[in-house]
Amino acid sequence: MKRSITAALLVLVFAPISSAQHFQILQETQFSHAVLIDEALVGFGTPLQRNDEIAFFDPQGVCAGVATFDDASGSAAAALYGDIPETDFDEGFSDGDAFAIRVWRAFWRREAQDEYTISYIEGPNRWQDQAFTVIRVRGQDHSPDFAFFIESDFHDFGVLDMVVDQPHVWQSTIRFHGPHESYPVWDMFERTGDTAAFRIEFNPQEVPSDSNCTISVTYPNGNPAPGSSRMSLWVPWGAPGQGEMLRLEGDIGFARLIIPRAQLSFGEVAVEPNDLGIPTEARDSIEIRNPGEATLICESTIQNPYRFDAGQARLDSIPPDSVLFMTVIFDPDSVGEYDRQVALIRTNSWSDPPNATITLSGRGVDARAVKEVFPIQPSSFGLFSVYPNPFNSSTTIDFSLPSSSTSSSLRVYGLDGRLVADLIAQSKIQNPQSKIGKVVWDASGVGAGVYVVRLESERESLSRKVVLMR
Repeated sequence: MKRSITAALLVLVFAPISSAQHFQILQETQFSHAVLIDEALVGFGTPLQRNDEIAFFDPQGVCAGVATFDDASGSAAAALYGDIPETDFDEGFSDGDAFAIRVWRAFWRREAQDEYTISYIEGPNRWQDQAFTVIRVRGQDHSPDFAFFIESDFHDFGVLDMVVDQPHVWQSTIRFHGPHESYPVWDMFERTGDTAAFRIEFNPQEVPSDSNCTISVTYPNGNPAPGSSRMSLWVPWGAPGQGEMLRLEGDIGFARLIIPRAQLSFGEVAVEPNDLGIPTEARDSIEIRNPGEATLICESTIQNPYRFDAGQARLDSIPPDSVLFMTVIFDPDSVGEYDRQVALIRTNSWSDPPNATITLSGRGVDARAVKEVFPIQPSSFGLFSVYPNPFNSSTTIDFSLPSSSTSSSLRVYGLDGRLVADLIAQSKIQNPQSKIGKVVWDASGVGAGVYVVRLESERESLSRKVVLMR
């Protein structure tokens, strides 16, 4: 049925016109002939799809108009530009020129090798300035009997951490073209490589010719070993060696477990409160590093943990290339030796080495023994425990100075030598005779990092590193 000129003009006005991706117009001029493509069938009666293009060429081979298709309308429109008589160049059509067309199949990314018949429904069949024509296009496909196309032929899943990452799903679109009504998709593929590492699914599993099928790839499939996985799917067609390949890659990362210090010695700690300022508990930190590519999950357990406490660090998740500090507290309740071990046992199966053991030791003594062991006589000079360490807001520093000391300082420095805090004026001397003191450093206004606590007198100096975490 012929379309009236009014209806054709309405389609021309409202049909979506998008920029051409393949064919390019030489020049837009002030002369034009409007063309509406009412219908276009190519290759076994297949209609043109979204982003397919029909280009119009003048007798000299100049591209002077392009119509881009949209699935929503099923039609397309183009302005065919004319030549500018005053120039020496051929910009487009002249009055009376016939139309020649070529077709670009966007999904297949190639020009269709067809012979076309143009049917003129309304308007002149040759170029005229300010004219309007409605046409239909038919083509006979001379492409191979069978062809296969995949929208994306390569995907890399990257490095996945199976402790925190869920399996990733990637999808693409495939299309079969051939003389058969439908094709069993899975049977068309030849599979090589790590086929068990990837789960492949097709929807639908039986795809009609010239129809789309979705391929979904899940990686990893199951619980593969750490390392790289590579897989190829090959669909042969046409001449020997011709075809399309989909390549898939993925990696499962390793976690690494490094403990810089394998022993923590807490020394001698008083078992009872005392008026000498000697602490009844000692704290230290276990540094756990994970320089690997995957998250490290380790469970911290202390064998026979009597008087050793690992605080809240019972189950720790350490991201790749990160460090965790686990505070251990030693608070003896009786005189004697305390020797235990803390074992960090991995719970994810891909860390190397699988576990680490740290030896803990300490000795509980009574206050009088501590007084004799520690040089806390009037001539004493000591920088005792800093706890907690690491800390996130404030930490307590225990120290002692000789009674004869007249010029002493307790300061905190950055690693660059910058003075951060002067604490001696804030300290509380608990024993005037030996000048045993305690001070709380409030670091709420200081950035996270490593700092140095330094105690100095006229003749001596002691330093300790502390870690401020946020």
